[in-house]
Formats: sequence, C-alpha cells, structure tokens
Amino acid sequence: MVEFLKNFLRLYRYRKIIDTLEIQNNSTILDLSCSDGEFLKQISLIAPGLKLFGIDNNSIEIKKAKINFPLANYKNESAEKLDFQDTSFDFIFSIMSLHHYKDLQKILIEVERILKTNGVLYIADLIPKYKFTQKIWNWHGCSQPYHFEKYYSIRDLEIVLKTQEFKIVSEKIISIIPRLRILKINKKEF
Repeated sequence: MVEFLKNFLRLYRYRKIIDTLEIQNNSTILDLSCSDGEFLKQISLIAPGLKLFGIDNNSIEIKKAKINFPLANYKNESAEKLDFQDTSFDFIFSIMSLHHYKDLQKILIEVERILKTNGVLYIADLIPKYKFTQKIWNWHGCSQPYHFEKYYSIRDLEIVLKTQEFKIVSEKIISIIPRLRILKINKKEF
C-alpha cells in the first residue's frame, strides 16, 4: 500500500510539472536523474517526435528505465561530467534530485555547456523559501538512504545560478505538503 501511494504521488507530481511546460514537437530533452524513466515516459505523451534522454548514476535504475520506457536513450553517468556534445538539448530537467548533488557548480557548468542557446533548465524539488525552513529540512535530511547532500533555498540557488549566467524566470508551487517548487531557468541574455 505504501509503495502504491508513493507511485501515485510521484505520477501526480509529474503531471503537475508537465502542466507547467511549453514543449514543442521535436524538442531534445534530458532528464538529469531519470531513475526508472517514468518522467520521460510521461513527458513523451505531450508532444510527438520528442528526442528523450536520461542519465542516472545508478546502473540498476538505468536497467529499470530501459524496461519501463525503452523509447528513450539512457546512460549510466554522473551529472557532473556529461558525455553529450555542446548545445545538444532544448530542455534539461532535474526532478527531485537537486538535493542529492554533491557539486551543484560542476553540474551547472555541464548544463550550460549542453543546453542550447534558448534552452531551458527546469528544477523541481523541495526548495525552501526561507532559511529557517531550509535548516529544518537539512536537519531532517532526505528519506532516501543514499547520497543526501543538502536542500537549497531559493536565495542559495539564485546565487549559484548567477555564477553560471542562469536566471530563474518563473517559479511555481506544485505541492503543498511537502512544498515542492518547479523553477524555470534560462541562460541570461546579454
């Protein structure tokens, strides 16, 4: 029953994220922590001709993804060093994985490199608005038994994103408990 509820909530979260998107046919999409490929499967339903890619540093999850949704291309690699050509993607997603990253700066360098000029980075995660809430979540930690690093506040993210010439252009709450946000992030225009 618990597993059923977790999957239901995950699919609900994916639908809320997808409802905020403006994705065109034939877009190239990368999921930075694709797990079992379910988000890519769901996003494939919104536009024909999407070119879908997923990476995950967990080889077991990549095997699950290939079974769950074989229409995407998967790689077992870290988001800190991506094996993709420059300007490869229209959209890059980080869904419920931001708080697992060891070095966000390295990941943003890679994202900037592989994101097309007018591309968009979407981050969906538990992103506290206030320092107090952030301290509570960091004290509580991640419920997953692997690679918890930290939760970033909106302000922390703005500072880190600015170093890579990214800017948050919109933010939307997609869940109240826990308070999950989706951030739309563009490269700054010069």
